[in-house]
Amino acid sequence: MQLKYNTYTALEQGVEQAQAKVQEVTPAFTTLQSATVPVDKKAPQRSKIIIAFIFVGLIISTIVSLFKENQIKPLLGMK
Repeated sequence: MQLKYNTYTALEQGVEQAQAKVQEVTPAFTTLQSATVPVDKKAPQRSKIIIAFIFVGLIISTIVSLFKENQIKPLLGMK
């Protein structure tokens, strides 16, 4: 039993020493990748967004105007 305990203690000290060496060699701060600036613009195109909002606005204004003129209410089953 004492022999196994001594072996375990020796191995444990070896592990602690190895961890200390690794910590000694490893720097506290490392640069993973240098900063890069994109060459091309990767954002959505403004013209496509404006066209989409104009289209949605036209659809909504058409529905609202038809609703006010009582032309869409019969289609929806309202009185």
